[in-house]
Amino acid sequence: MRRLIALFLMLALLASFGGCKKAEAIDSEDFINSVLKNIQFDDEVAEINEGVIERLYSMPEGVSGRVLIGSGATAEEVSVFTAADEKGAKAMEENAKTHIEEQSEVYASYLPDEVERLKNAVVIRQGLSVVVVVSADSQAEEKVNEILK
Repeated sequence: MRRLIALFLMLALLASFGGCKKAEAIDSEDFINSVLKNIQFDDEVAEINEGVIERLYSMPEGVSGRVLIGSGATAEEVSVFTAADEKGAKAMEENAKTHIEEQSEVYASYLPDEVERLKNAVVIRQGLSVVVVVSADSQAEEKVNEILK
């Protein structure tokens, strides 16, 4: 009887661990392709290299990312960042928000219409990932949330 109880307790303990889910990262390729397919952009966005990403975002240690930006004639952007842990993801989310604020200040001086796009920027942290989308699409946030489901 003791063995049966011990076995039952061990199975219950294992079942409780099954409910714990490790935070996962978003597949950047899938996310970017879905955004480009489903969200309207006025400008052609192109991927930039790691050095430029680091200057734009001040990425925390352990965070990697992919960023596609417009030509400069618009503030349009699609970005995906992946952190090694929750702390890094939270820091990256704050850095992304800071980046949007800085871009607003820059664009205010020479292309003030772009500031409105930046006010509507989508910044979402999900698990170990942070995504940023700046576009002309008025439904961008809804569409990004749908992509992330």
